[in-house]
Amino acid sequence: MNLSDRSNATQLVTALDKTGAKTPAAVTESYATTIRVSDAVRAIGVRPETVYAAIAAALTRGDDPASDAEVQRILASGQISNGGVIAGVDDIAFSRFREVCTEHADQIVLALRKPFDTAAKTLIDAHQVLGSIDLADTDTVVRKGDNAASKWAQATAAAATVKNIVLGWAALAAFTGRTSDNIRHQVLRISAPSYEQWMSQELEGKHADPWALVILGLDLALPTMSGYRDRVAVIAQGAQQVAAEQEEDERAYLTGRRPTDRKVTVL
Repeated sequence: MNLSDRSNATQLVTALDKTGAKTPAAVTESYATTIRVSDAVRAIGVRPETVYAAIAAALTRGDDPASDAEVQRILASGQISNGGVIAGVDDIAFSRFREVCTEHADQIVLALRKPFDTAAKTLIDAHQVLGSIDLADTDTVVRKGDNAASKWAQATAAAATVKNIVLGWAALAAFTGRTSDNIRHQVLRISAPSYEQWMSQELEGKHADPWALVILGLDLALPTMSGYRDRVAVIAQGAQQVAAEQEEDERAYLTGRRPTDRKVTVL
């Protein structure tokens, strides 16, 4: 088993639990089975010296230790408890869970989307009261009064909820392999900016910080795996178009022609 499988699976389930998302029953049941199998194979092992007493007991009774059920159980337990067997069992257990998560990936995202949307609305409402302040700037919050303090508390909790959901979403993407989650595109996990916004607001490589994106005026929305790929495609296509236009302009200059007039998008 890939060592990251357990980590990703745990991170996904933790995000679902922490945010109160209504996890698809098949996912909950499969995860419970996976952990039960994974834990159980680790509990089978016995210390090698345990077999000594069982062999002695069989001999005392006049029985053949090689055919004694207790001796065989202990020896089999020792063989099962080696690292290779445990890894193999884990691989099967988590592979089954991966299949379930892959099959229900969209339903998982939809489950996460409910607390996400609630948190996003809370952040937007708080921004109208607090303005574009740093949530860590508690001094400014205190000076704004009790209503601001209440909104700050709500915004802080909502931002934490979104961040937990992002961790779960990223874990789902990595665990299932349903989409490539490039670190340069973190913002696309929770927002769908146009290419012009992407460039003008220098979003490449920025963290998926929900409060920062609200301040920038971007809408917050959690995508399905295919929706995320569509967002990446918008950015890629925008870059390709700009590159093509630049190449066209360079050819125009080289041949003494006037570059094409293009509409400037006003953000």
